[in-house]
Amino acid sequence: MAWAALFVALLSSSALLSGAADAKTLILEGSIDGSIEVSEERTFSVPSGGLGSLSFRFANPSSTTNASLRQAVTGHRVEYDPKPSSVITEKDPLGNSFTVVVWTGLKKDASVKERYRVSLGITLKDIRSRAPFPLPGKDIPEDDAVFLKPTPLVESGDERIKRLSHSLTSGRVTEQAAVSAILNWVVDNVRYRTPIPEYGALWTLDTGTGNCQNFSHLGIALLRASGIPARIVGGVSLGKSWKVPL
Repeated sequence: MAWAALFVALLSSSALLSGAADAKTLILEGSIDGSIEVSEERTFSVPSGGLGSLSFRFANPSSTTNASLRQAVTGHRVEYDPKPSSVITEKDPLGNSFTVVVWTGLKKDASVKERYRVSLGITLKDIRSRAPFPLPGKDIPEDDAVFLKPTPLVESGDERIKRLSHSLTSGRVTEQAAVSAILNWVVDNVRYRTPIPEYGALWTLDTGTGNCQNFSHLGIALLRASGIPARIVGGVSLGKSWKVPL
């Protein structure tokens, strides 16, 4: 089982042509369906003298659907050893769900065992948008506008990020053209490497390397800098590969 930062817009695969200045986008059509049983155990070592209190917060898996992905989570169950003092489910301002478990007076090691099934349906298809670019900022809903703000790993307010974003989207008149220009640049100029020491957009820009999180952070930073709201969605990756005849 592999975790990945799912950058849905990257489902349009890019291929470099010799001597070409820009990537050419190949539109692939097809589908993959499958399911995965996920099992994860976290163990916390308790010192010989015990612990007065131990708190652990973890993200809950959730179902999601969009134009190209259906992710359904079923049978989610969590086992705690020993029995905790409290278990609370909470949501952050972005709507993400977390569980907070607290033990008090711990005398032995504690563990959290989590199990669930993920059913995935992934569809590749040509998705087109006629939305104009630049997007009129006043028309972006407040719930979406939060995804224009910089974060510690998505430094969309940095001057280098803003200059690159502007150069990539200059002259584009549709949102789809702007998104394609940014994502094509990212996949053309970042080389996949893992493990890596940092995940931020600026580090990725400086080194030209990174894993799935780095690709996503840099792409999202450039999108946000251009005025296009964007966020990361974490999910489960099927252990299958696309078979593309060329």
